[in-house]
Amino acid sequence: MAGGIDWFRWHHGSVTDPKFQLIAKKTSVRVGDVLAVWAFVLEKASANLDRGSIGDIDFEALDLHLGIDDGTSERIFEAMKSRALILEDRVSKWEERQPKREREDTTAAERKRRQREREQEKNPPVDDGVNSNVTPCHTMSHHVTPRGEERREELTTNPNGLVVASPADDRHPCPHQEIIALYHEVLPMCPRVRDWTPAR
Repeated sequence: MAGGIDWFRWHHGSVTDPKFQLIAKKTSVRVGDVLAVWAFVLEKASANLDRGSIGDIDFEALDLHLGIDDGTSERIFEAMKSRALILEDRVSKWEERQPKREREDTTAAERKRRQREREQEKNPPVDDGVNSNVTPCHTMSHHVTPRGEERREELTTNPNGLVVASPADDRHPCPHQEIIALYHEVLPMCPRVRDWTPAR
């Protein structure tokens, strides 16, 4: 394993690549044997400290591992060199085909959008006067009290140290703490409410 990277790319179409069929024909072996040797070469090149460099190969041991006749893996390897799959004991175009970093995932936003749609289908939004374009995590912070309905509120601190606004009179008490506790329970992935001001 080189630098913590223990994987390499295997490209679509490799199994049916005509180059491997030609090598199989030239060396009088099955295409599967050629592909097995190629997979070994890529794995060895990936694991090398100098990624892409193949280094020494014990062909006798490789023949044994793959269950093929003695000398077969070396013949296949030499045929790969003749087809320019291997140049100077390096996998040809390694850096181009095996970049250090994967390309940016441009589909991440699209996948997130589809996930939100699936969640919305399971739990359709309730029309409670809150902006329907706001995600559940932000509905509480985006809630606005209509003009003329503002109530005088005073701040209290609960035993957990959370600052909570409660109505100045007890005629219509709002269970702020219970609502906040329920919010944390139902939406644990959302930001925690740290204070509950009169504006909120």
